[in-house]
Amino acid sequence: MKNQIELKFEIFKQLYALWNNDDQTLHQIGKAAGVKSFSMHQLACGKPVCWRHYFKLLNYYGYDLEVKLVKQRKENKN
Repeated sequence: MKNQIELKFEIFKQLYALWNNDDQTLHQIGKAAGVKSFSMHQLACGKPVCWRHYFKLLNYYGYDLEVKLVKQRKENKN
């Protein structure tokens, strides 16, 4: 199971891909999405921030977060 930090990092990687295709600076994106510059900087450094910032950015880019349950894999112990 992924913990909260790993989950946020997965979301960050997807947002980072969107940022790279955007002609705006991170400051401009944050301002347009309603996310403060400090939080954008934290995200750009790969540090987790409050969930609402992720949702604001996802909304800005027109995306929703989809959650899927997956069966745990049994680890082979040799």
